[in-house]
This record gives sequence, C-alpha cells and structure tokens, in this order.
Amino acid sequence: MTSGRWDGVPVLVTGAQGLVGSWLAERLLDEGARVIAPRRHGAAQSRLRTAGLEERCELVELDIAGYAEVLRVLSEHRVRAVFHLASQSIAAVAARSPYPTWEA
Repeated sequence: MTSGRWDGVPVLVTGAQGLVGSWLAERLLDEGARVIAPRRHGAAQSRLRTAGLEERCELVELDIAGYAEVLRVLSEHRVRAVFHLASQSIAAVAARSPYPTWEA
C-alpha cells in the first residue's frame, strides 16, 4: 500500500463489478482509498469477487437511479469522490430497454 492522495479517502465506484470498474477499485484500494461499491446481485463471476477485491470494499445496497438513496450513501460514508462507471453492458438488453439504460 502506498501513501498519498487516496489514503483513507472514501470513494464511491459505481460499476465496480464490471471489468473497468473492478480494475479501478483495485487501484484505489492499493492506494489506500476506502472503496464503497453498490452490491450487485447476480455478479458471482465478477472480477471484483473472483479477485478477492469484494472483501476489501464496503458494499452497499444502492439503486443508482434513486436520488435519495445516492444522497444517503454519499452522506453516510462521507464520500469525497465518485467514479460513475455503472452501465447496461448487455447490448440486447439496452436495445429492448433504452430508457433504463439511458438512466444508468
């Protein structure tokens, strides 16, 4: 672990279970950040879990489309930085449901 800009900083990473998000979460963790990640059910094979990063993060219940929920998490964890990487990564689902995909 290094010391520096991210030491102890609470950071919210949406999409942490995705490929790019998991690498970002790992880097932030290695640099001392407190990574807060929304729990995503059904992400059993995510890199965040298989690489053992999930245990190093603070997982929270959070629907990122819920304004009040997002404010609650930001406040409760005193988040100082947000990396918003959540998205609909399955093209067929995005084509069938464009509005929820856009909201994400």
